[in-house]
Amino acid sequence: MGKDKDIPYSEFTVVATAYTPHERSCWPYADGFTSTNYKAGYKSIAIDPEYGTFHYGDVLYVEGYGVGLANDCGSAIKGNRIDVCFNLGDEQKALDWGRKKVRVWILSRLAEDK
Repeated sequence: MGKDKDIPYSEFTVVATAYTPHERSCWPYADGFTSTNYKAGYKSIAIDPEYGTFHYGDVLYVEGYGVGLANDCGSAIKGNRIDVCFNLGDEQKALDWGRKKVRVWILSRLAEDK
């Protein structure tokens, strides 16, 4: 496993949606954990691990959201999209986020590209 690759601080424009660990957002996987077994909540970011732009373990800065960790995926997150997580109980914040284009910076990449 390598250290930060030559990509830190790379900027991308993506479509971002939002979710919470609530069963309405995560059914049938509403167990409160991300796909990488972290507790789901604010600072978790769902990515498409097959697409290649973002990788599990990337630390991302999302415009309008802040710093988070790419540690989840979702069936609707395909290609150049992300889904930012809000805490359980903050469903209105997730709804207010809506769907928007945002800039995302990779602050660190912990794993080598495969």
